[in-house]
Amino acid sequence: MGQEKPIQICKLVAEKPTELSRSMHNAAFEAHGLAFKYEVLDTSDTSLAIEEMRRQNLRGYSLTIPHKEAALKLIDQVDPTAKDIGAVNTVVNDNGVLTGYNTDVYGVEEAIKEVRSLSEFKKALVLGAGGAARAAVKVLTQSANCEVYITNRTKERAEALASDFNCNALTMDQALEMERPFDLLINSTPIGSHLASDSSSNMASVVGRLSEEAVVFDMVTKEKTALLELAADHGLKTVSGPRMLLHQAVKQFELFTNSSPAPLKEMEKALYGKLEKS
Repeated sequence: MGQEKPIQICKLVAEKPTELSRSMHNAAFEAHGLAFKYEVLDTSDTSLAIEEMRRQNLRGYSLTIPHKEAALKLIDQVDPTAKDIGAVNTVVNDNGVLTGYNTDVYGVEEAIKEVRSLSEFKKALVLGAGGAARAAVKVLTQSANCEVYITNRTKERAEALASDFNCNALTMDQALEMERPFDLLINSTPIGSHLASDSSSNMASVVGRLSEEAVVFDMVTKEKTALLELAADHGLKTVSGPRMLLHQAVKQFELFTNSSPAPLKEMEKALYGKLEKS
């Protein structure tokens, strides 16, 4: 009898992680009959996580808040797209060499394309300036012919992101005072998620500054959020965070396993099954 292949371990590394990614990836591994297992590492210490990956020879990591930018200096090499963005959400271990990738770009692009072509947007507002925001701005500046504006609680972070991608930083008050409305709003902040201690915001005012044909994309990994409900009340098209989560996980699966295409339907079923129970 042939010797069984050792199980390769991948993990979600997050502070206060959910079970959504574990459900998706394990369903995908099972669908392809692969000797892989996906687990969760709950930590805010990026260095500790990377050390564990090296020590235990773990195959892959999915990174989320607060690890996407911190991991850049701790791994061995970075994919060009991730380098441009300045954030990694995926790390793959090939014989001890840790390479960082960013599949959020693919996730953002595919999620938006489900409702509208990127080329149709003329003016976008991105809330937040973290790793997910950087992926969104990358997509918009390379795939959409639109003006991109960034606002963030910390003005300096918004200005740094705007500088990196040659777009515009502004305060929320300035955004609300602009004459020409936005036709795309992307929320990359934790507002409305399990990570936000204060969910109060002036989202109603922001939605009021959108065009009648605008799309609202909330990256919070819930099917329904206060922002999405506001947008729907205004008759706007919406994109929920789980769509991005699904599509970026598809790319992660392919990187982890060196196999494609990923079993999208099985991953989608597992994701929404877990969402219904949460």
